[in-house]
Amino acid sequence: MQTPGLMPLALSAGFGGIFVVALWLLPAELAGQRQVGRGATSIYLQALGSVPEFAAVRSWRVQQAQLTGCDDLLAGPSAKIADPQAMHRVAGACLKRADEVLRSSPTAAIAHLVRAQALAFLGRSVDAESALLLAQKTAPHEGWLAARRLRFVLLNNGLDVPLTGGTAPASEIDLALRADVLTVLQIDDYLPLLVQLYQRQTDRRAWLLAAVEKAPIARKRAFLALLRGALRGASNGGRG
Repeated sequence: MQTPGLMPLALSAGFGGIFVVALWLLPAELAGQRQVGRGATSIYLQALGSVPEFAAVRSWRVQQAQLTGCDDLLAGPSAKIADPQAMHRVAGACLKRADEVLRSSPTAAIAHLVRAQALAFLGRSVDAESALLLAQKTAPHEGWLAARRLRFVLLNNGLDVPLTGGTAPASEIDLALRADVLTVLQIDDYLPLLVQLYQRQTDRRAWLLAAVEKAPIARKRAFLALLRGALRGASNGGRG
């Protein structure tokens, strides 16, 4: 026999509990949102005097924004001119946040990528390579993440990994990065990144072209057209 009114009371208690939890989480969530809005210069200046801390938010949307921000902090122009101690502190803080997120979301590819960058900066290259492979394996076909992995390893020389210009990959990381090139090639907005790689990393041009060779003909043509235009522009600029 069903007791009248029991279900509404149970639901009320349940929603009340959720509401209390939501209120308890609110300060951390707001702190996380505020941190996401801070610029790299502000964070590196803070790191001159203390270790930055990222709010332990539970919202995946805010976590992803935090980790994307960490990726940009470690790979962006501010990292190249930052005080070494400040950079060390930022890398440590980003590593800590990535580890926290991975405890509850072990397949969060952006967290694995942040770990790779932070570990590389902290001199733990073997661990960084393992983290990079996990970043690729957990999100092999997401263009925005593939582009960030290529930026880290190739554009910024974040890891000293063996890459060959031939058709046979030199290592597991070589194979993963070739796959990332093919993923990025499918998206017009990311083609300029590959052009940048070709122009700036002259010693890896053969490797890049070998990776591009595996792409569908239409995508190869799109890349080569953009590359020719960039090289022509650079040549004309040099004459000026």
